[in-house]
Amino acid sequence: MKRIIGVFCLLSIISCGFIRLSAQDPKTVPAEVKAPDIDRKAEIKKAIDGLKKDLAGHEEEPAEKFYRNIEILKGKKASRLPGMMSALTGLLGVDCSYCHVPNEWAREDKPTKQTARKMFRMMATINKDNFEGKNAVSCWTCHRGNPHPPIQG
Repeated sequence: MKRIIGVFCLLSIISCGFIRLSAQDPKTVPAEVKAPDIDRKAEIKKAIDGLKKDLAGHEEEPAEKFYRNIEILKGKKASRLPGMMSALTGLLGVDCSYCHVPNEWAREDKPTKQTARKMFRMMATINKDNFEGKNAVSCWTCHRGNPHPPIQG
């Protein structure tokens, strides 16, 4: 019984410490805890804001008319791209440079860009063939916020 109480107390102390750390003023959280995530989010926001600024006045045009090397969004409104790119960063836990050369978005240098296209085609096929075209399967289904799906087993 004493062991169970001891474990419970230890877990309570640990969880309270985590709660306090996460509830702290961001200025007091150690740099090694906050800097990478804050910097990544700021960089993503800057890139998405740049896309939206460039897109202004062209939102209703087909994506392939406004953007170069568009494959997945062909025939869709150009205004869908910034939201889609923003969502991908969270679904995969990456920043824009994971698939793109920063500020040279149309370049095809990175294999991860080609892989993302393959994954989009795969999801579209699965959803069309198995879920009446509904978005039942998404990046999150497998990736859960990781660039590579966690190993299941």
